Amino acid sequence: MTPVETRQKLGLSQKEMASAMGVHVMTLSKWERGERKPDNAALKLMSLLVWLHDRYPRIYAQGLKES
Repeated sequence: MTPVETRQKLGLSQKEMASAMGVHVMTLSKWERGERKPDNAALKLMSLLVWLHDRYPRIYAQGLKES
């Protein structure tokens, strides 16, 4: 799943996704445009966010409120 597909699946804006991942919005934007590639840690975090969203939606939603 690409960064933009991940963000869309999670229903987040670029600003929200960047905040959840602890990266700058421009970094996320460059990943989405294919100008840069996320490192392995970022890819694993995106995968974890999708897993949490799918398996534990309440915990996922609560985590977003707190970030």
